[in-house]
Amino acid sequence: MNTISSTFDENLCDYTILGSEKCIEDSKYPISVLILNRNSGNFKEQNLELLLKNGFESIISLENPTDNYKIDGYAKKFPQVRFILPKKNVSTGELINLGISVCKSHYLLVIWDDYVIKNPIITDAIMSKIVESGSICYVPIFTNASFQQVSVRMEPHIEHFNFSVIPRTFAYDNSKTLYPFDFAGVYEKERFMSVGGFDCSITSDYWQLLDFSIRSWLWGEKIMGSTLFRFSYQNNEPISDMTIDNSYFRFFLKNIAIKIKVDYAYLPVRTFITFHRNSNYSFEPALKEFRYIRKWVSKNKFRYKTEIKKLTDEWESK
Repeated sequence: MNTISSTFDENLCDYTILGSEKCIEDSKYPISVLILNRNSGNFKEQNLELLLKNGFESIISLENPTDNYKIDGYAKKFPQVRFILPKKNVSTGELINLGISVCKSHYLLVIWDDYVIKNPIITDAIMSKIVESGSICYVPIFTNASFQQVSVRMEPHIEHFNFSVIPRTFAYDNSKTLYPFDFAGVYEKERFMSVGGFDCSITSDYWQLLDFSIRSWLWGEKIMGSTLFRFSYQNNEPISDMTIDNSYFRFFLKNIAIKIKVDYAYLPVRTFITFHRNSNYSFEPALKEFRYIRKWVSKNKFRYKTEIKKLTDEWESK
């Protein structure tokens, strides 16, 4: 059974780092950039050159642990950039945890290497909105390769006790969204670490993202976005893998099944029947998993400020 970290940095993977750890001297904003790679380096040099002109404190490029034969050349050409090579393949959330751990800035902008990057990424107006929002993550809007706006403002929905997410477009600034689409956005480091970051025991990127985001909302944080803050995809936007697997059920037990009693949260015993019936676990592993999550919830019971039904009702009433 994979364990859930009780603090942020318990399960960081091993890695190698190349490049300078110093902040860029002419930085303008207290933001570092974490660029994740999935495009085989087709636009890496172009993107790094543009990022260096955007006034960030530092730039961190997280590399593929197997496809990194060009890394030495990049490190020599861009000595201001830190290139991090995990020792093994890990989830996207674990990569962001790693980026947060080495980031010395107050904020970390997470992007992918297949975004169209245009100057300026951050303006004084966007920076003001990020600070004033007080959010754990401030997200951008996206357009696809056909210049159509992508539906990235996510709303929670419950019907007949079934939880789902409805994608919509951003219509105005400082709109709330359930989670940062594609993991992209400006994360506030202290808030991120205070909720434990991404759960590395959840291996599905989609359920890992929902777990972090809904846990943040249930624990009193918020995720906001702005129409001024935007990126475009060089190709089509990614499609989330929403396969119902063991990652989903861990997410479900930690978030959707939680109930609030007065001032603390708990995982009702009766939930075990539904969990066991629908999961892939046989009885004993299911009971072990359920007891483990119930213990974790009890340990964090005073962190929860609301439950998913109330969060959804209040969301839909506004």
